Amino acid sequence: MRAHLPVLVVIAMLVASVAAAQSSASVPAPRAQTSDQGVEYRQLIEEALVEFAASRWHEARSLFELAHRLRASARTLRGLGLTSFEQGQYVRAAGELRAALEHHDNPLTEKQRAEVQGALAKAKRFIGVVQVEIVPADAELFVDGVPSSSRTLELDIGEHALQVRANDHDPARQSVNVEGGGRYAVRFELTPQRPSRPQLGLSQAPPDRHAPTQASGPTALQWTALCASGAVAVGGGVLLGLAAAAKHEVEAAPDGTDLADVQGAKQRAPVYGMVGGVLLGTGLAGAAASVVWMLVSPASTARERPQLSVSGTTLQLHASF
Repeated sequence: MRAHLPVLVVIAMLVASVAAAQSSASVPAPRAQTSDQGVEYRQLIEEALVEFAASRWHEARSLFELAHRLRASARTLRGLGLTSFEQGQYVRAAGELRAALEHHDNPLTEKQRAEVQGALAKAKRFIGVVQVEIVPADAELFVDGVPSSSRTLELDIGEHALQVRANDHDPARQSVNVEGGGRYAVRFELTPQRPSRPQLGLSQAPPDRHAPTQASGPTALQWTALCASGAVAVGGGVLLGLAAAAKHEVEAAPDGTDLADVQGAKQRAPVYGMVGGVLLGTGLAGAAASVVWMLVSPASTARERPQLSVSGTTLQLHASF
């Protein structure tokens, strides 16, 4: 039997080489790339295991993720789950370890399954379950700032912020301190927003630039005084004119005119002249006083100040009425 052993070995080698040749012949050309990927996959796994053994969890996880992208399998999920556990990401670790137990590609050995099941049991000790009830039911839930569609939350131990938002409702926020293995119930009942009501109260309206501003002085009284003074001055001027006409009538009477015919005009002339002079002087003095009153009073922003100018024997008044 021992004499035939070398022959059997040679035959086995030949059979293996023939099978390999047939296999390589039957495999299409693209399989060469798969072989390269297989080399890269094994290299990534080896490097990841080195980083894991050195407790460099972030580096190990990054390498396991690269390998998982090349070939998703139970072995890569196992590496990811164990790394997440060491990083303190127990919820993520539990999900990856469960997936490793269920994945059929490159399945775990019995020893590896036992290791994964033990790590999964440990991870559950650091996970709490929070049941969230929200009114209204269509509100959005955010867990530590991340939106969540689930109302049953598995959270790592520690404090977590829950926030709920809904249209036409005031947002609400609660914090929950999760302990390992704990179960919690949190309820949100959002308050509908009240429609804004108009403010009741007195408020000062902004000034209208086009609206006339009342002057601080008695403007109507000022104009009344000015008009009255003008009327008196005009009346005095009329009487002075009548006095001049009566005087002219007396002086222009032809010689031999009966004195009785011009007696009336002769008597009216001095009376009209005296009264007219008094009225004219009084009216002009009153008009001048009224103008000065207007000049020294605060003027309306909507009206111009009266302008009084004297040129020779001419008295001019410019004002808005």
